[in-house]
Amino acid sequence: MLISPVIANLMENAIRHGPKSSTITVGAALTTPETITVYVADQGPGVSPERRGEIFELFARRADDAGAGLGLTIAKTFVEAHGQRIWAEDAPDGGARFCFTLPVVTWMPDEPTVPVSRTGAPGPRARSAVAADSRH
Repeated sequence: MLISPVIANLMENAIRHGPKSSTITVGAALTTPETITVYVADQGPGVSPERRGEIFELFARRADDAGAGLGLTIAKTFVEAHGQRIWAEDAPDGGARFCFTLPVVTWMPDEPTVPVSRTGAPGPRARSAVAADSRH
């Protein structure tokens, strides 16, 4: 649930800082067996290497920026809540590319395994296990 606002904040920044009618690229790639890297790239002025660390700090913004300086701080907080990292780099075709990592999640069954009695009816433990499952 925390990743949607991260992508939304990165998209808003790309729209705000990129030229009007320019391309914004969103993508993801498996970078290790345990990690996916997600990115949002724009064709704006980019972020200078000396500012790349500070842009994720609270209220950091450009002099001509209309934003409040909270979006990248929120994105960093949410990504770090997953034990991951976020950074800015040069986009291959110019502009900025904001990247963050996410852990690869292993597949989980949709429903918990329910013990069944010899008559085929769910046992008493099954009802409490299903009721306690937060996915329902």
